[in-house]
Amino acid sequence: MGQYAAFFMGVVVGSINSLDHDIATAIIAGIKQWIASAITAEILISNQPKIHQFCQKFNTKVSHVISVETPALFTTLAAWGVHNIKGTPEIMKSTLTVSLLAHVGYTILHVRNVISDKNSTEVDISR
Repeated sequence: MGQYAAFFMGVVVGSINSLDHDIATAIIAGIKQWIASAITAEILISNQPKIHQFCQKFNTKVSHVISVETPALFTTLAAWGVHNIKGTPEIMKSTLTVSLLAHVGYTILHVRNVISDKNSTEVDISR
């Protein structure tokens, strides 16, 4: 799922950069975003439940927020860093878009993980 989201982010960033700039520059920006998102997604998606479990030791209410915000922040910083490398004309528009999409994506993943954990820990009392 993370690789599909990374590809989608690359397409979105490429599209943003193609509005006022040449197609080659837009393609380069999209490819850079795709690679950066794919790498961060591979690392962070598997660690998001671990972040949540670690934070639950201290405060259960805040653990949900931190388990979404931490990977979203790292994804945003990675996008900002990649787009500051020469070749991306619309750095702020690209980074802001990635930040918004990252928050949505990591929230969906977290909710799915919480529901999955809740369903796997329920006891079948019908027996």
